[in-house]
Amino acid sequence: NSNLSDAEITENLQMVWDDLQPLNIGSMAYTPQYVTLSSGSGTAASPKANVTFRYATVDVSCTSTMDQVKLTFSNGYTQTWSPTTSGGTYTGSSGNAGKDVTQVDVRFLVSGLYITRTLTDTNTNIKSAFGLGSLAYPYPAGSWSAFLDYVGTDTGIRDAGYREMYGGMTFVSYVLCKRSGHWETPDLCETRHYPFHSVKEGQLLLCDFLEGLGFGDELGTVSYDTYHRSEHTLDVEGYPFVNISSDPISDDFEACRNLVQYKQAAHYAYATNIGGGLKDAIAMLDNHCRVGARPAIVLMTDGNTNTIDAGEDTSLPAGWSWDELFDYDGDGSSNYYTDSTQKRYVLRLAQQAIDKGYTVHTMAIGQDADTALMEAIAHMGGGEYLHVAGGTTISEMQADVEAAYYKIAALVPPAQLLQEE
Repeated sequence: NSNLSDAEITENLQMVWDDLQPLNIGSMAYTPQYVTLSSGSGTAASPKANVTFRYATVDVSCTSTMDQVKLTFSNGYTQTWSPTTSGGTYTGSSGNAGKDVTQVDVRFLVSGLYITRTLTDTNTNIKSAFGLGSLAYPYPAGSWSAFLDYVGTDTGIRDAGYREMYGGMTFVSYVLCKRSGHWETPDLCETRHYPFHSVKEGQLLLCDFLEGLGFGDELGTVSYDTYHRSEHTLDVEGYPFVNISSDPISDDFEACRNLVQYKQAAHYAYATNIGGGLKDAIAMLDNHCRVGARPAIVLMTDGNTNTIDAGEDTSLPAGWSWDELFDYDGDGSSNYYTDSTQKRYVLRLAQQAIDKGYTVHTMAIGQDADTALMEAIAHMGGGEYLHVAGGTTISEMQADVEAAYYKIAALVPPAQLLQEE
């Protein structure tokens, strides 16, 4: 979540790391560190050079006095020094200032002969230094080389001060940012990665709430990303088996919990099709809602709608009035408007649900959720809108989600009593 503080991000990365254990990442520690490469045996006849690469700066430490140090930069230029010490810190100047150091040549004068140690921070050498060369990458998608490239080039890593620093923290960041799909890193479904973990916890709490209430309520689940689907089956080795496909709106709350428990952000795909999720929720209620029930949709998101199904109508329904639908303060004027076709598609689907008599509650979780759209949907749907921003710490964010979801669950309307014919 891009607007979280560094402390919150660091805390969540530690959580995910802990949840992924046991995990073999060679000799890398959790706390990221720069790579140090060495060459030479360290004897008087074979001086040893140790070079720590810190992107634009290198630290050099040798067993003998150096005669020359030459840096080669990412732009192909070089810069040379003639020290009379066994170590030092070097960085480019003028046109080489701030440039990535890709190679260091350290020269010694031994018994009238020049000996040069050449050290380059290639992926091959870095992997060897951290014991990754022959170690299999632990997940179906991704690679050690891609991880090393990410740590060296990603702007987020750079801005956080961890460029070219390798360890468990930056590995978790790579997995979450670049390989978060279930088909790529399936173990993420068992980690506390926020804000999605708050979404999942909220759904689990709803199961607990309805089961404890004992009023015969039933629950169904729809998930959406680039695509959308009814969640009714879990058939994965190592996880509980679930199949409620014949009755996807069910009072089997343990099945509902298991369907949610083993999901992760970007479980199926990366985008966010909120309108598609609403469309499947409407279809589920149309086809499986009990007679006399008071159906409600609880629409949750931690992001922004950014895709729609091909060929969908994105126009607003006939008679649409912004002033009538979104006058929050009663002054006769709309408090919400959008010309985004993506958002208008979501509003169109929300109106379809409302026209069928379905109450629509919304919950926007995290700093990046589209709070204005979610508030508008809840207002037009006669539901409750809640925003859980997670502004201070991760643990407080989870507490806010739990409290908010209890409030939404308590507002689900009771069943209607129907006269028997």
